[in-house]
This record gives sequence, structure tokens and C-alpha cells, in this order.
Amino acid sequence: MTATTPGGPPLKAEPSEVLSVNSSAATLLADAWPSGGCPLLYLVVELRSWSVAGGSSGVGGAWGPWALVSNAARPDDSLTLADLSPGSWYALRVTAHNEAGSVTQEMVFGTRTADGGKLSEILFVTIVI
Repeated sequence: MTATTPGGPPLKAEPSEVLSVNSSAATLLADAWPSGGCPLLYLVVELRSWSVAGGSSGVGGAWGPWALVSNAARPDDSLTLADLSPGSWYALRVTAHNEAGSVTQEMVFGTRTADGGKLSEILFVTIVI
């Protein structure tokens, strides 16, 4: 006997709908992540920063290692990534899980500067793995 449901794995999220950024924190709005038709079970969240060797232009920098923020973030809540540096670049990797499967997505974003300015426009880049 085989059972199926009309839903599928979680979908790719629109970064501007699931991530809110200021100068010192980013908040992942997990409850806004598209479920694919089956309720989300949990999210795995990882973060890494861009280390700049050549000044604020980003020339000569490199990504640091991934740091696990949560291996079981609740899908009905938000998760705040605090203590970020103003005017800095970060990559967020989120793997959303439901009964039908999972999707992994990377989002690159810049925090606002200390005076509230943008880092050459707050950039949202999405990479689906």
C-alpha cells in the first residue's frame, strides 16, 4: 500500500520575504518560508561572513567557514542572528525540511552601515542547492 499527499518538498524562498536586515542583526522569518504544501518540520540554519582584506571594496576577501546557528529552528517562529558587524557581507544557508523532502538555499546579504546606510544596495542573492 502506498500513500501520497498533494504537497511536495519545501520551495525556494524569496529572500526579501524571509529575511529582515539592519546594521547589527538579521532576522529569518521562518514562518514565511514556502512549505510546498506539506507543513514544515524544521530548518537548519548556517551563517558565514565575508572577511575583507582589501578594505570595504571587498577586493582580496574570502568567505569564512560555515557556523551552525540552529539545527532545528522552529518553522512557526523567527530566528534572529544577532551581533553582526555593520556594513558587512554575510551568507545564510537554510535547509527547510518537511515530510516530502528538503530544499537548501543560500542567501547573501549586506548589513546596513552604522549610520543606517546601505552597502552598495542591500544585496539579496539566492543560490538553490
